[in-house]
Amino acid sequence: MSKKWLAREGDRWVREELVTPDQLARIRALYDDGSPERSVGVLPLLGGLLLGLGVLSFVAANWQALANELRQAQLLAVMLAAYAAGGRLIARGRERLGVAIASVGLFAFGGGMILVHQMFHMVMYGAATLVVWSAAGAALAYTLRSRYLYAVALVLTFVAQGYSLSAFGGRFSWTAFAVLALALPWFALRRRESRFVPALWSIGIVGQTLLLVLAMEWPFGAMFVPMALLYAVGDLLRGDRLRRAVQWPALAAAFLFALGIVLFAGPLGAPTPLDAWVYLPALLALFAVSAYAKRRRGDALSLLDWLPFAPFLYAAPSAMPVLYLVAAFAFALYALLRGYEEESRPRINSGTAAFLLATMAAYFKLTWAFLDKSLFFLLGGALLLTLSWFLGRRKKVVLREATKEEER
Repeated sequence: MSKKWLAREGDRWVREELVTPDQLARIRALYDDGSPERSVGVLPLLGGLLLGLGVLSFVAANWQALANELRQAQLLAVMLAAYAAGGRLIARGRERLGVAIASVGLFAFGGGMILVHQMFHMVMYGAATLVVWSAAGAALAYTLRSRYLYAVALVLTFVAQGYSLSAFGGRFSWTAFAVLALALPWFALRRRESRFVPALWSIGIVGQTLLLVLAMEWPFGAMFVPMALLYAVGDLLRGDRLRRAVQWPALAAAFLFALGIVLFAGPLGAPTPLDAWVYLPALLALFAVSAYAKRRRGDALSLLDWLPFAPFLYAAPSAMPVLYLVAAFAFALYALLRGYEEESRPRINSGTAAFLLATMAAYFKLTWAFLDKSLFFLLGGALLLTLSWFLGRRKKVVLREATKEEER
């Protein structure tokens, strides 16, 4: 909630005797998390991150002056001391500082494993060390119930995956993916009140799935199936906040892939999907699961979310971009109208962004080949600004009317 909005509206609530001054003060105190104190609370986390990176750089410096055993003992002492100090601080109510100190122990743990490899000149044939490090981060995040440590653990799964792909000839690390897909969701499900944690997990799944498709050199269309799976899984979850947090990264990825087909299907050739006997039954089964879940909670209209997943990859190459463009526009308009109907600012914003992206994709597709490039950018900029102004104005009108109805 915006503090400026609360300050402006709160005074009006008092004048109209909707609340008492004491009640307004309590409301403002309740939403005081957006104050500078919250920014100050981030500083310990940033400090812990810098200290952790310092531990890693200290390990990587190859300490010639110290014996290997002494180096390992130092890292072990740092790790145990950090965990102990972090736990005591959390027990005393200083959660942010305690988590920051505990994160230093996590970095020391990773640094210690790297040092062992250096000490004994061990040859790595996979990313097992980094996977163990990410799993330790997941366990620590779960123990301390920390979103910060959760994000660190998730990033470590990408570090492990990137190392495996770059150092071992494009080999995809299934163990790193398993830590992300199987270990980290439990924490996300426990934090149902937070959109950040489940959304971050879903973004991680989207990113690693893309790496999987590229590493395996699967057809481009294969990306739609795991995104549809992630979206269908979201429909099975309870709670609107959790469900939307899990689904929107998959939906956004499918929408962007559809626009990618619109823009690049011609110059780069038609993208090839999986074999029809695999692709279509899988997509149909996931659609059926999603439809069943939506019907049970009385939200059958949201089946229009499946428009970007439509299997137009099997259409004629000349018709494929047009079909995906129509689907993108239909989805964007649905998202906008749904946002206006529910008077939901996030839905209106996402629908506006989708509509603008679809409009620009259509503009690029239809005018790039024959329009003068300077005129192309001028008209495109004017079109984008006009649409932004119109949609922004419409959003303000809808939200203002919604506020007036609530006041009545």
